[in-house]
Amino acid sequence: MLISVIVPTHNRAEHLANCLRALARQQFPAADAEVIIIADGCTDRTAAVAAAAIADRPNWRLIETERRGAAGARNTGILAAQGTLIAFTDDDCLPREDWLARIASGFVARPEVLALGGRTVTEQEKVTPLSHWVEDDLPYSFPSCNLAVRRRALWLVGGFDPRFFPNEDWDLTFALQEIGQMAYDPELVVLHPPRPERLTKLVKAVNALDTEFLLAAKHPVAYRRSVHRSPWRVIYYHQFFVQAALKLWRFRKLPLSKPRQFVSLMILLAGQRLYLVCLFPHFLRCRRRAAAERRGDSPGRRQRPLRDLRQNSPCGS
Repeated sequence: MLISVIVPTHNRAEHLANCLRALARQQFPAADAEVIIIADGCTDRTAAVAAAAIADRPNWRLIETERRGAAGARNTGILAAQGTLIAFTDDDCLPREDWLARIASGFVARPEVLALGGRTVTEQEKVTPLSHWVEDDLPYSFPSCNLAVRRRALWLVGGFDPRFFPNEDWDLTFALQEIGQMAYDPELVVLHPPRPERLTKLVKAVNALDTEFLLAAKHPVAYRRSVHRSPWRVIYYHQFFVQAALKLWRFRKLPLSKPRQFVSLMILLAGQRLYLVCLFPHFLRCRRRAAAERRGDSPGRRQRPLRDLRQNSPCGS
C-alpha cells in the first residue's frame, strides 16, 4: 500500500525544512511512501530547501507551479500522486513519527472509510496574540493539515475546490460524507507550532470569511447540520464575540506579565471587529452570489477541479 504525502508550500522555506525533517523521521518503510512537495509560486529559498531534502530520496519529488492557492496546489499533488492513499499536511506542521504508520493501519482496520482524520495540537506556551496556529481535536472536523483520503474518493468528489480558502477542508469533508464514511483517530497526531504573523495580515484574515456563504450554498443540508448553522452566525457571532472572548481568556495574564503583547491583542481585536463591520456590504454581495450558486446559475457548482487541471498539469496525466 503506497501512501502519497502532499505538502503545498508558498514562501515558507524554514518551516518547510522542519516539516520535511519530520516526514523523514517517519517510522514507516521508505519504499511504501512518496512525498510530493508543491512549490506554489514560491520566490524564496523553497526550491533549494526541497532539492536538498529529495536529493537522496527517490520517492520524494518537487513540483513547481504558478500561484494557485492551497486548494489548487493540493490538486496538482493529487494528479501527480501514485499512492492509493493520499495524505495531506501543511508546510508549517510536524507530523508525529508514527503518523504514516497509523494512517496505513487505520485504513486496513476500516476498509469501509473513505478518509481518516486526526488530532492537531500546538505548543500553548509559545502562543502569542500575534500567532497563527491550529489546534483541533474534534471528531467531526478534518483540517487539511492532518488528513488522509483514498485516491479514488478524491476523484469521485473532484478534489479540492479552488474557490475556497479557507474552508477548502470543510468543503471536501462535506463532499466525502455525501458518498461514504470518514473516521477519526485521536492518536493520529500532527503538531502545528505557533507561527508569527503580521498584525495587518491577522486583521485582514477575516476577509476570507466570505467563503462561508459559498460553503452553505454548495452543501446546504450538511452546513445546517454542522457547527456552522448559518454564515451570518459564524461571521457576526462566532468571530465577533466568541473568538474575542476566547482570546481574552487565553491571554488574561498578559496585562501584568507582558503589557506590550496585551496592547497588541487589543489592537488586533479592535481592528478585526471594525473591519468586520466595514465588510458587511461585501458579505451581502457574497450572499447574493451564493443564492445564484444554490439555484444552479453558477457554473462553479458543476466544476470538477481535478479533471479541469489534468490537461494543464505540470505532472502530466
